[in-house]
Amino acid sequence: MSEFGGKKKELTEEEISLYKQKLGGDYTIGEQLGRSGAMSSAYLLTDQKGNNCVLKIPNSLDRLGEWNKAQEQAINLQERYV
Repeated sequence: MSEFGGKKKELTEEEISLYKQKLGGDYTIGEQLGRSGAMSSAYLLTDQKGNNCVLKIPNSLDRLGEWNKAQEQAINLQERYV
């Protein structure tokens, strides 16, 4: 599948290892839940107690600056309207 057509490819072992390390090893990374636009993919995270949450990651590191800015804008809007 293309990076922008449908779901992002499955995470590589290297990516999984990196995200697990960044999360302190406290979560198991599960299946891809979907995409939020062309720039992000979401994966199921499960903590050691069985609680679920979502890992949202950029689809392309080439656009990381643009992705970070979009995330900051979304957080700002959420804080403003909640």
